[in-house]
Amino acid sequence: MHILALWQFLLKYFGEHYVCQYVTAVVTSFIKRRFCWLASNLIHMLLKYHNHDYHQLDNESDVSAAIWSSQPAPGIYTASL
Repeated sequence: MHILALWQFLLKYFGEHYVCQYVTAVVTSFIKRRFCWLASNLIHMLLKYHNHDYHQLDNESDVSAAIWSSQPAPGIYTASL
């Protein structure tokens, strides 16, 4: 009920033309932002844009064995290099 009252107030004091323009701009902006976000995610996933940023260690198998030998609990771990 509050949304209907707000809508009627806006139409009464600002006119239908301006309110419709504002609502259209807000909705269009929302849709454009969501589309750009989705397109950006798809481009980065499908084109493998950042694959060259990831490198393997020279002794990656030794590092992996050392980590697994300590039997870490499930979780997310970080390491600084």
